Amino acid sequence: MKNKPTLYLLKGERVKSGSATLKRVAIADYFGFDEPFSKNDKGKPVFTKEKGYSFSVSHTGELFCLFLNKGECGIDAEEVLGRDISRLKNSFFTEKERKEILTLEDFYSLWVKKEAYGKLTGDGVFCQRGKDIPENVYFFDLSEILSRFCGVSVKGTIATFEEISDLEVKVLEF
Repeated sequence: MKNKPTLYLLKGERVKSGSATLKRVAIADYFGFDEPFSKNDKGKPVFTKEKGYSFSVSHTGELFCLFLNKGECGIDAEEVLGRDISRLKNSFFTEKERKEILTLEDFYSLWVKKEAYGKLTGDGVFCQRGKDIPENVYFFDLSEILSRFCGVSVKGTIATFEEISDLEVKVLEF
């Protein structure tokens, strides 16, 4: 339904077969017609006709997420994997953020916020290296929704400049 923030989800082998088809299916469902998009000068996708709307995509493991919104947005999802995060923690996060990262879960929770923020602005995650996320950003935590959907621990968030009060979640089937 157009104007309502909508999260599209798909899991399984189809995720690996190509996100272009998945994007087209979700966008056509949202608008009720095929809405073409291109990329702006930063490489962020923008709609050709439906000005003011945006979408963002994330993949992790066998999970595909696409978020559509009236207004700018960014999404990130990461499957929580046991790995050595010390190098990334020390080189990527601010001193304040490093103090907040006590567990692997904390690391992923903060990482998805930085990634989603980089997608929101179009600057990418590496522009956030060593910087705190500005206060004027709203985050909608998707971790419970995504973990339940996938059956494994997944951290995820949506970043916007306006608060999301009513999120619709749709599972892609085709």
